[in-house]
Amino acid sequence: PAPKEASAAAEAKVSEAKVADAKGDVKMGVDDAKAAAESKGSGADDASGGGKGTRHKEKGKHKEKHGHHKHKHKHDKAKGKEQEKETETDEDKKEKHGKHKSKHKSKHRGKGKDEQEKCLLKLSIKRAEKLRWPDEWNMAKRDESTNRFSELVLPKVGLEASLTELRPLLSSDLRVLHLAGNGDVVGSLEVLSPCVNLTACRLGFTNVRGNISVFSTHMPQLVSLMLGGCPSVGGDLGDLESLRQLEEVSLWSTGTTGSVACFAKLGELRECYLGGCFGIKGDVAAAFGALPSLRVLDVAGTQCSGKIPARGGELKVWAADARSVVVGS
Repeated sequence: PAPKEASAAAEAKVSEAKVADAKGDVKMGVDDAKAAAESKGSGADDASGGGKGTRHKEKGKHKEKHGHHKHKHKHDKAKGKEQEKETETDEDKKEKHGKHKSKHKSKHRGKGKDEQEKCLLKLSIKRAEKLRWPDEWNMAKRDESTNRFSELVLPKVGLEASLTELRPLLSSDLRVLHLAGNGDVVGSLEVLSPCVNLTACRLGFTNVRGNISVFSTHMPQLVSLMLGGCPSVGGDLGDLESLRQLEEVSLWSTGTTGSVACFAKLGELRECYLGGCFGIKGDVAAAFGALPSLRVLDVAGTQCSGKIPARGGELKVWAADARSVVVGS
């Protein structure tokens, strides 16, 4: 029995040793596996880090390349503009300048239009109800090309205004100014000087003042000049000699003086009212005898003299109180 026990104990030790060796091998395998896994993870991280770095480098290169391309594009564009400017012809420059000028002019006209409308709305008119002012007021006409007022026709409406107040309306676009019969219209005729295209000026029986020379100086196209009943208007008749298109003129009861000789050169004259101007003189035959279109002549109360044919009744002549005017057959 003793040997058997010894043998069994020895086998048990051997078995324990084998188990211990097996455990050791298993542990070593696990450790090796862990080490391998850690090594692999580290390698993956390195690889990942390396990939990111590469991508960053590539991105930086792309930005640098794009920036260079953008700069080159700007440079080429600027160079192209310079070349275009150098090759621009005089006609191109004129066209460009014309467009700019047209735009500026259009803007200016729009602004002028607003000023004109504001001016009209501010006018004081006693008889406004008869004109249905201002909603249906049709006495101011616009020029189709400029959209600015070309005619201002307000006779005998009780208008109270000075010519200075009307300045926004008194422009080169105005063709007709008719304010006759408004005794409260005042101001100097010099205010009308911008109206260089005026063809009709009818301010009779207002309280305007000034010299008639303003018309010959600034309004060469004048056809109608009616200032009768304005005692503060004066000047020399000779200033009308250059108004060759004049068809009707009324200076009745004004302070105008001078010789009627100037009318001999106004071949279009049809009506001439000079009555009540004691400072006017001259030979009516020399001044008016050869005017083919003359139909009305008023020299009553002047110092005119001479004989003028009545032309078979076609010419109406008022010569009462004149110095020595004779109307012949």
